Amino acid sequence: MTISTSSFASVLLVAAMPVALLLAGGCDRASSAPNEAAGAEPQRQPQAQANAAVDAAASSSASPAALYAADLAQAVAGAKKVPFPAGVTGIGGMDCSPAALVGTTPATRAFTLTLPADASARRHVLAAVTPERGLLEIYSPYEADAAEAGDLLIPSQAISWAKARTQNRFAVSTDDLDGLRPGGARPEALFLEPGRYRFALINGMDAALLKTNGTVVKVIAACSVDWAPQDAGSGEASR
Repeated sequence: MTISTSSFASVLLVAAMPVALLLAGGCDRASSAPNEAAGAEPQRQPQAQANAAVDAAASSSASPAALYAADLAQAVAGAKKVPFPAGVTGIGGMDCSPAALVGTTPATRAFTLTLPADASARRHVLAAVTPERGLLEIYSPYEADAAEAGDLLIPSQAISWAKARTQNRFAVSTDDLDGLRPGGARPEALFLEPGRYRFALINGMDAALLKTNGTVVKVIAACSVDWAPQDAGSGEASR
């Protein structure tokens, strides 16, 4: 039997088509696999989101209130290293003085935290956002008779709710202040790592509870102070 050249070429072409289609399909699957794998895992980048939120709030038109609101919202959500622009003044009748501490001597570790004169404003959670460790509680308000239960954990004796009931100005040292991590059971020194510390009175620091109640973080008052110990590069060295 005689097979023409054109017929033979057609046979080869038909035979090659499944192989070509198979190879093409394999290439398509290989090229899409990384994208599918990337999409399979949720992109959890709280720090990047925190940075983006602060960068957005730090526009030339942003007010100090907007900056603190963005800062505290990210800190309550669990972000640890939230950048905060320098030179932002206090809001809501709250003041940190002086605004910068070097911490090399007792005199340079002393500062005054002034809370709002309005007692109802002070009746909120007093928290601090640290440069590296995120959010720490300084005090939470409670009813007067709750202290008799003996099961209250008081993070800081220097600035406590018992004192904030009747006073709004606290002359303290960085050595005096402790804070409590969300859900924590043991207070820790507040001033450790150098950087900008933000103090704020907020409506709560339990992110899950705020979400359940259908509310967002609200900043009633806030101020900030820079801690830059020059003796050993750490606030812990001065303790």
